[in-house]
Amino acid sequence: MTPPSSKMVPLRCLLFLVASYFCHLGGTAAGDDKLMTRDSGIWNETSERSGSVAFTAVKTNNQRLGYKQAVKFEKVLLNEGYGYRAHNGIFCAPRTGVYVFTSSLLHQGEGITVHFAIVHEGRLMAGFHANAEWEQFSQTVIIRVRRGETVSVRNLRGNNPTIYGDEFSTFSGYLLK
Repeated sequence: MTPPSSKMVPLRCLLFLVASYFCHLGGTAAGDDKLMTRDSGIWNETSERSGSVAFTAVKTNNQRLGYKQAVKFEKVLLNEGYGYRAHNGIFCAPRTGVYVFTSSLLHQGEGITVHFAIVHEGRLMAGFHANAEWEQFSQTVIIRVRRGETVSVRNLRGNNPTIYGDEFSTFSGYLLK
């Protein structure tokens, strides 16, 4: 007789492949893939049954960003529905609906003005900026997102600013309805 745990491995693999298929829509301009991944390696069965989608991630490392590059928030505090991917900083919607997204960034004082935006499928939804010195700045949007579409926080200028980590910069979102 086969042990119960060996039967679960193929089922988990099948679930991951199905979820990956729905979220894999091709690359973005920055070359980021859209393959959905799971941070914990196992599905959160409660969030899948309830349909909840919510995430919060914070930056732990400083990041110098090129033009249109996504900010990577490395430390994931919550990832219900597994839409946020820390390896590229991009949220890929697991369900269609109205979402709330918010981001707060701390610009490392470099003597330059910086411009960032919450971006949905390559389109600027709302911009935000900081002046030349250390400054915390934020933005919030409520938008309709279809399953498989992406949302990220991106640099809008070519002056290579540094976003400060140390858990001062955040990116969050949740399915409103």
